[in-house]
Amino acid sequence: MGKQVYIIHGYGASPSNHWFPWLKEKLLADDHQVSVLHMPNSSDPKKEEWLKTLTNKIKDLDNNTYFVAHSLGSITLLNYLEQLDPLPDFGGFILVSGFSEQLSSLPSLDPFTVKKVDNQKIISATNSGAVIAAKDDYIVP
Repeated sequence: MGKQVYIIHGYGASPSNHWFPWLKEKLLADDHQVSVLHMPNSSDPKKEEWLKTLTNKIKDLDNNTYFVAHSLGSITLLNYLEQLDPLPDFGGFILVSGFSEQLSSLPSLDPFTVKKVDNQKIISATNSGAVIAAKDDYIVP
């Protein structure tokens, strides 16, 4: 049985940006279900709106559910998962160029990072996780 993969874009992006269409195509070719979520107002994001979008779009979180999140989508996903009570076991996640602390160049995103995430709660509920970052990322150091 295929996996359900949710791709969550970041600040200033949309489902058609970056590598999201390519990844969706590759996952569909391997018989997975893929949802590239459209996050609202990505140029002026509001934490509550982004969390509500995840709440409305993510269905049946289980061991066949996986996430790929980029940039602001990463901390949004972690905030979403942490608030679930109970947090069911789920397949895994890949966070790309994510951040969990304030970015001096983007103070408008501070509400997403004010509350520290209980990473251990999330790690305990998943089978696998990976974080991908660049050494020379000038926006997310």
